[in-house]
Amino acid sequence: MSRIEGLDAGRSVAIMGMIVINYKFIFKSSDNGSDLLVGLMRALEGRFAAIFVILAGIGLGLMQNSYSKEKFLKVIPRRIIFFLIIGLLHRLIWWADIIHFYAFYFLLGLILVWLPSVVLLAITIGLPYLFSLVISPEYRQGFRVETDTIQGIVGGTLLRVFWNGFYPVFPWISLLIIGILLSRLDLQRTRTLVPLFIIGVTLFLLPLAFGQSVDPYPPIHWFMMSVMGSTFIVLSLILRFDTIGRLLKLDVIGRYALSIYLAHAIPAIGLAYVLRDLEIQLLAAIIMAVSFFSVCSLLSIYWDKKHDHGPAEALMRKFSN
Repeated sequence: MSRIEGLDAGRSVAIMGMIVINYKFIFKSSDNGSDLLVGLMRALEGRFAAIFVILAGIGLGLMQNSYSKEKFLKVIPRRIIFFLIIGLLHRLIWWADIIHFYAFYFLLGLILVWLPSVVLLAITIGLPYLFSLVISPEYRQGFRVETDTIQGIVGGTLLRVFWNGFYPVFPWISLLIIGILLSRLDLQRTRTLVPLFIIGVTLFLLPLAFGQSVDPYPPIHWFMMSVMGSTFIVLSLILRFDTIGRLLKLDVIGRYALSIYLAHAIPAIGLAYVLRDLEIQLLAAIIMAVSFFSVCSLLSIYWDKKHDHGPAEALMRKFSN
């Protein structure tokens, strides 16, 4: 399967944004800054994770198209198990882990990827609306998981994963489906990217035009529409101007996104503990996040000269293949 380098550059942008957002939570600095900066960071919540999930859907669709059916049905179930194990282990360190959600996205994606595009589009549009209709005031209850019994742990975990965690399968699976649909387009042609950009701008502006909330919790249809739009804008620009991404080595860095993600919380949590008596400003948290990403970027570029894959990526491939 030939790689589309612009997609790797998109992963680089997504992982950098996710680190910035996560660091503001780790350092408890979400509200410690100017109104402009606080508002900007709040508006970006969930958007970089959405890029990550949509790119995963594109990758799943490309694999289904290029692998034999036998190989696809062999590799993906193993990758699901890998994501579940690694994600749950990582969640012991970082409570807002997204990797274990991937296991369930891919589990459903393993079925959905075979469906016609019109059916997938109907699910993508309908699911967020259905979610918005059935949501209740007790939505956030799943964040408080009972840990005194096995049933409480398992039940609370499943509720969080499928319904009201940070990236719940319903309705976030819609983003994976959008990725699968995008994988069926020619993402390297301008005649595809220009309409994608226009659709992205439209989806992004519609909630604003109607004065609707795009807060990620709960992820109602207006939020899903908005993040789909912002992702379309980012991906269309990155793919259209992929030369810039190659010059900045974003395509190289993006190939190590999983390794960078699994490493990002450890130093931040340690530093946050050391500085626990201080009030960390939001700008300081952002600077630390960008600094960490910059160091990882340099290490990735150096590592890429001698290795084909990052540590986590190599382990995933060995486990899957």
